[in-house]
Order: sequence, then structure tokens, then C-alpha cells
Amino acid sequence: MVTIFPGHGSWGNADASIIQVSKNLNFTKMKKIQFLFAAVIMTAVFSAFTTKQPTTLYYRDASGEFIEKTMPGECDPGQFNCEYEWTGAVDPNDPQEEGNYVPTGEALRIFVPSEK
Repeated sequence: MVTIFPGHGSWGNADASIIQVSKNLNFTKMKKIQFLFAAVIMTAVFSAFTTKQPTTLYYRDASGEFIEKTMPGECDPGQFNCEYEWTGAVDPNDPQEEGNYVPTGEALRIFVPSEK
């Protein structure tokens, strides 16, 4: 931004330095806005890649069927793990395929849902 002061007939060193300072301030302000905008965009992009989605947990009942954990319960001694996470690694279309789950709970403990 160039400012011309009325009543000053000459362009001496003082006028030139005012113009130069004015140009530098505008450049610095513009640079800060661009940096701020870039920082906001980078934060949004990185948070999208690092945010972990909530994990749905599953358990196996006495017949070996995988069921989503939607209620509280206990992990009693049994032949299954207490919790499983879905991966869909083997066959994403088959929710009962054992290879689609990764055991995460206590080993050799079966989940028994609470009665409500």
C-alpha cells in the first residue's frame, strides 16, 4: 500500500522510507495469512489420517457365532477369547468367518452378557 501525504512536495528519504515500511508491512501480513491458511489445511489433513475410528468389539457365544458387543457382561472361563475386532481380512462378506476377526480380549475366556 503506497501512501502519498498531501502537502509534501518532495520525495525525500523520509517519504521513501515510509513507503518502504508500508510495503514491507503488507507483504508480512500477507505472508502470515498464507502461513496460517497452510497450517489449518495441514492440520485438517493430518488429523484425518491419524484419527482412529471407534472400534466395534465382538464376542463368540457358546455355538461359536460372532456377535457384536452391545451390552455389558463378564469374561468367564471358556473356550473363546473375550473380545474380537473385525478386520474383514479373509472374506468381508462373511461375518462368521473366523479369519475376519482378531482376538483382543482375554484368552480362553468367554463373554457372558449381563441380563437386563
